[in-house]
Amino acid sequence: MIFLNYTGAECAGCGNKFTESDDIVVCPECGTPHHRKCYRINGECVNTVRHNVKFNWNTQNRRNTVQNDGSDDDAEIKKPVEINVEKIQITTIPEFIENNLRILDKGEKDGCTLREVLDFVNRNVLYYMPVFARIRNMGRNLSFNLICFIFPQIYFANRKMWFWAVLTSIISVVLMIPVMISVLAGGSAYDPDFLPQSTYDIINKNADLINSLMEICSTADLIMRILLCLFGNKLYYNFAVKSIRRIKKAFGEDITKEQLRHAGGTKTINILLILLIMFALDLCAIMILQYILPIIF
Repeated sequence: MIFLNYTGAECAGCGNKFTESDDIVVCPECGTPHHRKCYRINGECVNTVRHNVKFNWNTQNRRNTVQNDGSDDDAEIKKPVEINVEKIQITTIPEFIENNLRILDKGEKDGCTLREVLDFVNRNVLYYMPVFARIRNMGRNLSFNLICFIFPQIYFANRKMWFWAVLTSIISVVLMIPVMISVLAGGSAYDPDFLPQSTYDIINKNADLINSLMEICSTADLIMRILLCLFGNKLYYNFAVKSIRRIKKAFGEDITKEQLRHAGGTKTINILLILLIMFALDLCAIMILQYILPIIF
């Protein structure tokens, strides 16, 4: 069994050596010991900046490790001193975010800080904090956004990204045109008020061509969704940065957290609006098809 005896080791906070009666806390990430008072003053582990290189205090301070092979004699000779050791725990989400921002926020970049970007995001900050930190600090633009794959229009509208919400809605409707033609001509009874009989007949004769177009459009739609899934967070980051720069230009550099949250965040009513827009686009596509199909066929 291995025991850690911190007596005689130096506190990472103040540099003083631990005694048998000291109240000690240990960083759960790297094992660095601190006086409880020193840790509270510092607010985080002294070796926080070294966590990303997998620094381990115990590995580099093996002289403080006492081994017991199980024999009674060794237990009497090398009995470790009992000390009060506990893991540092973050009790609240805001505290967790604040402590991580000290590490991840490398200052102003792209005209704003990571803190300002997260204030703009407002909702689901725990997800976006590491994603945006990788984009800013390491240039990793690829990430995974499931909602951007399933229903990108809802994601963009909910996040107030109306350009992308409307653009993806239009593209989706265009890619559905072969399906609409197939349903209207092949799956519906003859309706002379909608299409001439000759148009129905010609479309049905070109069923193979329409099926091929359906497959091509289906593949294109899948590719679009995959790209949005991988780059959706990057698009949102760019939107947030441009919005923050625009707010700073209008109100100056001393913008408040409330201003950022009001400009960003989410808006549930936008989901209903984009669904209405998509319905209107579908209706317009059907009306246009009714007019141009007799001309094409």
